[in-house]
Amino acid sequence: MRRPDMSIDNRSALYRLLSWNSPAFPVGSYSYSHGLETAVSAGLVTDAHQLEAWLGH
Repeated sequence: MRRPDMSIDNRSALYRLLSWNSPAFPVGSYSYSHGLETAVSAGLVTDAHQLEAWLGH
């Protein structure tokens, strides 16, 4: 079965959706950080030793 060709509008929407799921997208990279930003904001990671321990999880 042959798939229909994608229109330019659909292709553009697909590329936009894929970029939102990329680790380069700010929200995407946050999800790959395993919450490090939140840990820093909460004061759970405040120095290099705590960061090393966090990364060791």
